[in-house]
Amino acid sequence: MTQTENSTMLASQQNVVSDLIREEMAQGTPFRFRVISGSMAPLIAAGDEIVVEQAVADRLRRGDIVLYTVGGAFHTHRLLARRRRGGATLLVTKGDASLNPDQPWREEQLLGKVVAIKRGERTIDLEGGKWRAMNRLLGVLAVLQVAAFRAARRVKVAIIGRCPELVEGNRRTRWAPLVARAVSAPSRWLVRLAG
Repeated sequence: MTQTENSTMLASQQNVVSDLIREEMAQGTPFRFRVISGSMAPLIAAGDEIVVEQAVADRLRRGDIVLYTVGGAFHTHRLLARRRRGGATLLVTKGDASLNPDQPWREEQLLGKVVAIKRGERTIDLEGGKWRAMNRLLGVLAVLQVAAFRAARRVKVAIIGRCPELVEGNRRTRWAPLVARAVSAPSRWLVRLAG
């Protein structure tokens, strides 16, 4: 089997799984999904179980955490914005552990909204008043983080353009992890405070 055939078969299998998930949720059955990445840390860690319910893109709000598919893979990220382009609704998301947003994706890729997180014996109800408000705030902070990191990147490019000797032939500098940590600190602090 060629790599192209293998990729096509895998995408087909993932589409079947996505359809089964949608059918279950349409009948009112929440879907439980084990997260395998740390892209939503510290709120959702690898190994946590999420509870997902059916959702419609027009009813989602900034800060909601959604489950969607891209290229056959499942992603759980925070909603930053909805955009209309050419008659289609596009959603923009970002993992809490990332400073860059995902590429916009079509509403048809949406599987549902994360309503709870289970970590061992502990359950975080994201639909409860405290967490609903916290997610709205984290959504606003995520948008501000993206803007701040992009601004810092533009400053870095301007400095490198004027003083290339500061980089000494290496495009990677030590400032990036420091800026990333500083920019993401408020959301990490809020999650720990609410947790």
